[in-house]
Amino acid sequence: MNTDNPNKKRETLTFIIILAAGAALAMCTHFFPSSEAAYIICPWLYVPCFLYVSRNMTRKIHLVLWSVFWCGSFMVRYWGIMAPFSPTVSLVLQFVSAAVFSLPYWLDRLLCRKDCGVAALLIFPFACASLDYLMELLGLGSLFSLAQTQFDNKLLLQIAAVLGCRGIVLVLTMWASFIVHYRKNLKAILICLAGLLVILLCGLARINIHTPVIEAADKVTIGWSGEPVVDDSFFYEGDGSDIDTGLDCLDRALSEAEQKGVELLCFPEESFYVDKEHLEEFIASAQELAVKYGISILLPVESDDPEDEEAMGLNQCLFIDSRGELQDAYNKTMLIPIGESPYYVQGTGELPDIETRIGAHDLKLSYAICFDGDFASYIRTIPDDTDLFIDVSWDWDEVDELHYRIIGLRAVENGLTVVKPTISGYSTVTDYLGNIRSITHSDDTGYPGVNLVELPLAKCGTIYHKFGNLIDAIYLVGLAVFILITVIGRRKGKYGTDS
Repeated sequence: MNTDNPNKKRETLTFIIILAAGAALAMCTHFFPSSEAAYIICPWLYVPCFLYVSRNMTRKIHLVLWSVFWCGSFMVRYWGIMAPFSPTVSLVLQFVSAAVFSLPYWLDRLLCRKDCGVAALLIFPFACASLDYLMELLGLGSLFSLAQTQFDNKLLLQIAAVLGCRGIVLVLTMWASFIVHYRKNLKAILICLAGLLVILLCGLARINIHTPVIEAADKVTIGWSGEPVVDDSFFYEGDGSDIDTGLDCLDRALSEAEQKGVELLCFPEESFYVDKEHLEEFIASAQELAVKYGISILLPVESDDPEDEEAMGLNQCLFIDSRGELQDAYNKTMLIPIGESPYYVQGTGELPDIETRIGAHDLKLSYAICFDGDFASYIRTIPDDTDLFIDVSWDWDEVDELHYRIIGLRAVENGLTVVKPTISGYSTVTDYLGNIRSITHSDDTGYPGVNLVELPLAKCGTIYHKFGNLIDAIYLVGLAVFILITVIGRRKGKYGTDS
């Protein structure tokens, strides 16, 4: 009779309970998408659950259980995030994403042993931060980043001004790595808690210092409108040669904006559909309307060639000032792989640098289109003297809670106010401390019409904006260094090899 069998069963049952708890916590944001508490608290608990089992599992059945719980909870948590794709493609992509984001756990399992050194404990957090960065470098964005879960944690959020969004990932996963390893060492746990407390206190200090600055800053009011994209029949079935319909919508929105005293009117992504043959005519008419009403327009347009199905379309955003001058025509640079990249011309990668006047203020603004805003390293390239950043977006139900948090992170990282006018999702204004100054959902804003948004002209320099390239590179270099130290230490017999 095998006397070890009861112990193995007990160990397996323990792992199942921990994995089930971790999976339940990981899926909370799917079932409670509007719960700030779920976003903030759950990652601090489910990451240690999965990490504990991955470090201690000893049998093949444990590997299978871990993989099932991890992939299952990951796919449920982000269910519908791939909605623009077909159900089959969406399912495959979510499974692949789950597998990719399990890699830091497997790397940690390979190198982090019970009697390892501190360098080995840092492999997991640096692997998570590095994977976050690599996803951007590969053009896949940051929708799956742990950083957006902490957007409502304003104290921890301030670290993004120094280390970028990946600094939040680093802190959260470092906590998990050390707590799991030192779970039986009260002194070590207290040291971890003290370190986390110091980070939070620094965040509190930054908030207390800068809040009066933001409140005292001059405020300006801009407008955004959901016309005509809110009319799905116009966008999806409309005739691109019928520019009069779009111009009527633009005229109506500008007329209302003028009555409300708006001097800059923004629209969500792809608000107007015009075929390429009539694009110049549409732009010229829009310029005339800008002069007629004395309002600057941020005008997103989709255009294609209906007679050439193989020709690449344009997903662009035009800035027409109140004098009718076309100051910039920006093409979306970060195209969604598979969903957009085969169909649209990719932008040059240079964000607009616009000088304009809103109210009594001369200011510089920059803007991007939707998925562009998911790339911290790209948005960081806006000029240092930018006063305002706008990300025109088009979301969907399963992604709207994630996306406004991600775009809000850009405000903290770059130290300026960020505006996100959105169709089918949350439209927000976020100041550089991460405070939501305005938030409305397209389901309850009374489309069509012009919505007024007040925003503070407050900005501050951030370490991440200035040295972001170096900081992002440190995550990759740090991972390589800690792996090297651990491997060399084990070969010299400094660390044990028992898992």
